[in-house]
Amino acid sequence: MARNRRRNTPPPAASPTSSDDDQPLRKQFPLQVSQVPMDATFQEVRAAFDRILKRVPNTKPLKYTLELDPAEGHWKNGGGGVIYLDSEKDAKYLAARHDILVKGQKVIFARVDESLTRALAIRPRFRVPDIPLAARQRKEESLWQLRHEVRITAVQFGVDGRDEDSFSIEWEGDYNPDAPTGSARRRLDDKPKPTAYLKFNEGLEGQNPRSVQIVIGGHAETDLYRITIPMIEIKGMFNAYDFGQPYVILKLLNPPSFETRLQHKPSTGDARTDIEKSWQRISHLDPAHERVVPFTSRTLRLVLTRDEGHLDNFIAMSKWSLLPRLRQSQHAHITSGLELFSKGKLDRVNAMVKKLPWVVGFQCEALLRNCLLVPVELLGLEQDILRLTRKGTKFAEEVLKLYIKLVAHISKRGESVEECLDRAERDTQKRGLDIDLLEPRPDTFHCRHVRVTPTSFQLDGPYLEQSNRVIRFFGPKYNEYFLRVMFSDEGGSRFRIDFEVDNHEFVREHVGGILKKGLTVAGRHFSFLAYSSSGLRQHSVWFVTPFKHPKWKGYVTADAIRKSLGNFPDDLLKWPARYGARISQAFSSTYPSVEVKSHEIEEIPDIETDEVFNDGDGKAAPKCFTDGVGTISPQLADEIWEKLCEIRLKGRVVPRAYQIRLGGCKGVVSVDYRLEGRRICIRPSMKKFDAPNALGIEISEAFDTPIAFHLNRPLIMLLDNLGVKATPFINYLEEALKKIHENLSTPNSSASLMQEHGLGKAYKIPLFLTRLERHNLTALHQRDPFVRKILIYAKYHVKRELKYHARIPIPGCWTLVGVADVHDVLLPGEVFACIHRPGQEPFWLEGPVCVSRSPTVHPGDIQRVIATKPKPGTPYDIEPLVNCLVFSVKGSRPLSTCLGGGDLDGDKYDIITVSDLQPPPQNIERPASYNTPPRKKLDRKCTIDDIADFVVDFMNNDCVGLIAINHLKLADQRPQGVRDADCIKLADLHSTAIDFMKNGEPIRDLHKLPRPPRKPDWACSESEDPNDGDHYPSIRVLGILFRHVELDSNPVEEPPRVDDEFRQEDEVWNALSPKVLRLIKPFQKQVEVDESEFEELFYRYLYDLKYQCVAHNLQQSPSGRLTEEEVTLGTILGRTTSLSESRKRSNLMERLEEQTTENVRNVEAGILGDPDSPLELKLARAWIAYKMAYGMWRDEYMMGSRSFAFLALNTILDILEQIGHNDEEEVGEAQQN
Repeated sequence: MARNRRRNTPPPAASPTSSDDDQPLRKQFPLQVSQVPMDATFQEVRAAFDRILKRVPNTKPLKYTLELDPAEGHWKNGGGGVIYLDSEKDAKYLAARHDILVKGQKVIFARVDESLTRALAIRPRFRVPDIPLAARQRKEESLWQLRHEVRITAVQFGVDGRDEDSFSIEWEGDYNPDAPTGSARRRLDDKPKPTAYLKFNEGLEGQNPRSVQIVIGGHAETDLYRITIPMIEIKGMFNAYDFGQPYVILKLLNPPSFETRLQHKPSTGDARTDIEKSWQRISHLDPAHERVVPFTSRTLRLVLTRDEGHLDNFIAMSKWSLLPRLRQSQHAHITSGLELFSKGKLDRVNAMVKKLPWVVGFQCEALLRNCLLVPVELLGLEQDILRLTRKGTKFAEEVLKLYIKLVAHISKRGESVEECLDRAERDTQKRGLDIDLLEPRPDTFHCRHVRVTPTSFQLDGPYLEQSNRVIRFFGPKYNEYFLRVMFSDEGGSRFRIDFEVDNHEFVREHVGGILKKGLTVAGRHFSFLAYSSSGLRQHSVWFVTPFKHPKWKGYVTADAIRKSLGNFPDDLLKWPARYGARISQAFSSTYPSVEVKSHEIEEIPDIETDEVFNDGDGKAAPKCFTDGVGTISPQLADEIWEKLCEIRLKGRVVPRAYQIRLGGCKGVVSVDYRLEGRRICIRPSMKKFDAPNALGIEISEAFDTPIAFHLNRPLIMLLDNLGVKATPFINYLEEALKKIHENLSTPNSSASLMQEHGLGKAYKIPLFLTRLERHNLTALHQRDPFVRKILIYAKYHVKRELKYHARIPIPGCWTLVGVADVHDVLLPGEVFACIHRPGQEPFWLEGPVCVSRSPTVHPGDIQRVIATKPKPGTPYDIEPLVNCLVFSVKGSRPLSTCLGGGDLDGDKYDIITVSDLQPPPQNIERPASYNTPPRKKLDRKCTIDDIADFVVDFMNNDCVGLIAINHLKLADQRPQGVRDADCIKLADLHSTAIDFMKNGEPIRDLHKLPRPPRKPDWACSESEDPNDGDHYPSIRVLGILFRHVELDSNPVEEPPRVDDEFRQEDEVWNALSPKVLRLIKPFQKQVEVDESEFEELFYRYLYDLKYQCVAHNLQQSPSGRLTEEEVTLGTILGRTTSLSESRKRSNLMERLEEQTTENVRNVEAGILGDPDSPLELKLARAWIAYKMAYGMWRDEYMMGSRSFAFLALNTILDILEQIGHNDEEEVGEAQQN
């Protein structure tokens, strides 16, 4: 509803503008515009003006520039604005017009007063570019083409038969085919029959995904229901006729969203208020649907009215929306009444599962819950599963774990479910090795996952994850009693903050109910235990079921575990968020290291300022220079590193700082060379609670190597707004693109690129590439199909990061952990930074540098300091804290707190050393205050239900990402950029949102936050077209960089051409066989191994590889899978559709790296055999393994053989270099003697 607002002050400077010739007007004559419908887009308003002003009789078309007030929340404009005319005559003409209608509403024009005219005249004329005309026209045409409603007579959910020629209807809604939308037809029993229609929704303000919506309702006595299907989730569409009645079958990747609202909700008189949260999220449509919705929501059959016009409209709109091509349905049999998911059948499955060992039952329930088998199929396998269990519980679990990944694809192989299980059993047996032989590293464990969605929950795992203190205490035999439970929307994305749909109440009831009442999985009831900080950000928490343990009296329960963690002060127990955060310390992923004795722990005071600030509890407290950082003796630091090297990669720089957990303490410790023996010094800022019996030092991170610095979008926007020119950004981008294209030219350049972007770490691809030239194997880099695909995948991955994240590497700049100057050497505004990369000499940064901490949101989040080199003989010359940024402990305020409110408990800081990316000194802004916001406190001790309420509150109000992206978009459109008042407001709210996890106080009324009225092109997702009519070409540096990167076609979607005739084995034989055969000849009699041993090892590797390919696909659907090259490289090339899906991909890639690292370690150990055997004997084994694997590829093209051969060849090259290094040392010693 439009609002007529008189303007006595200048309009906001961020209003979007446009003019026909895109040239500034010489002299402007403004008119006030009011009564603009607030639901009209900028394009719709301008089109309405054009219809009148471009057709003025007896004169040329009027030239004008239009600005609309910025929109708030759901609306598309602020209801008014200013229009600038080219002459006073034109202004008078337009002021007299009263016939310009926008969406049927008359727009009012009025002269502005003199003061406003002057203000408008001197205002900076920053102009957001208009959406190109062709794109606008396509968008308007799209809205016109998608205007139809398709009448539906029945909505049916069900499942396809195995041969996909039948469809079983498991739930059906029958609707009135004739009545107009919104009315109802009476049945003979006088009960009204609702109507249903389908419509295509282009998305609200570009915030919600484009979707197909089915609206069900029809009379005042019932509610309206809606089924919303994001278009990106539709993987197939089929059409046929059933006795002359047309129908369409939609096959979905993930279940749709179910929503409801009152049919005739009372109006408030304000359209915006009426629309807000008018729809409520629900998990099912009616009680009958509730039973089958977890299993039948991926296949939907829509029976259309017999009127052919409706089918024609559906086909036309589908084509226009670029949905999958509508194919002729092969469903020869449409059946109902089978009741595949009847209560009786589901009860029989539950009874079967309870009879099995729980880890086997977990896999059986996964087959049902993940929609892989229907109950009758699972019950038909009962005897086979019991037979597998008799062979061993672990064996049965491994067979079923592989079966879960294979059964989704049996239709392509023409297998039955029984034949597929036989194949899984054979593949598991081929592994040959005792599946309990290769235990995970002490820092990892086998974790089982449950993903709870609005309609169901899916089971996954077990797969390796980094462990924590609690899991390690109980040991690997008790892993099965713990679950990681993740709450998400369908498909794994987070619950969307939606203006129209109220997800909050649904999450409160659905998620809150499970957190408080627990979850039953395979017959065991699990209760909410705790969360880790990183897990909570992903909406993931820990559950546990009671069990017995030899170290424990009575049953181990969730409450008992929490009480065992330490002594929590009574006052702390009144803050649910803080109490939950303290518990979370014990569940943080860490590496175990060494134990200390209580007398080796020393408490030392913090170094604080004289000035005070508000600590969030209404108390005055000083700022702390040493917030979260203590010290450690060199001896103890070296002991920790030795312990880590037993379970981690070796050969790096010995770290001088660690991020630790020690009992109830957390933070960073840096080496103090003055400490003798085994000593660790803890400060009050590190101590969160008492845990006197927990004396193991756990390592969250060892800072053993510097991180190469990369730009990112928030930092680029800030630097751009602070006066850094566009040219340096473009130059660094060009340099990065040049390096990418050189990636395919030489092995060393490829290795450098992958090292720089963290690719191929698990398989050690960068190291492999650097070895090729030394061993005359460069032909593998140039022609080998597997290696070439990896290089092409790497090229696409890096260019994608450049285009969609502006992740540009800046040589000579670094990202380092922050620590305090405990020797009190530095002056205010000075820092120390010593860079030490593996294999290189250390060096000091010197001169003016700019320091920041991601994400940079406030204009003062980057500061200028002086990097200095310590004088000879001073403490940091004696013991350089390499790969750390040392902050001064002098001055009125700690520098770390100026940088996004950072501290020293593990925060990393970006150091910009290059002058062309440093803002002019006069442009550096004052930092924000970053005072601690108020904390949510109860008047009693909190319970676990209070913590559960906080978790729900966090899931509903976690808006850090939303605020950050809106801040960026708004800064793109406002003349003052990040200095704009609304951007400053968002920056303050961003800080509050980050602290929400610790203080428990959320940001309310998110829809009232400042929002950008339009979307810049750089903000489009990987699945969107920036020229789709929703995006404008940004004139900021971010827009220039975005358009500068031309992304190649996705190599997974369009596989690249490679030289399939190349024979790697011949190249390897010619280059290596003379040396290898000479070295292993004396040991041939000791080589009591044939290829069969390595075949067994290969099948174990293949088992894990197949699992990783399916478990880490971005779609999280049974039918998706990664390629072997993606797993080897450590990337996921699937396109994302939103920011949350981009985060999801990053999390999946992180998990993929953890699992592949463990898989590679096991394969390498299996290839080498006895670790104490001579290198030559290990070389012989690796040579045999390589020939076996490459033979499998050459003869059978078997999946996994290429990457297995890659591992064997890399092992050969590694051993040859070790032998050569030993020979050089012997020669050197001989020469010395």
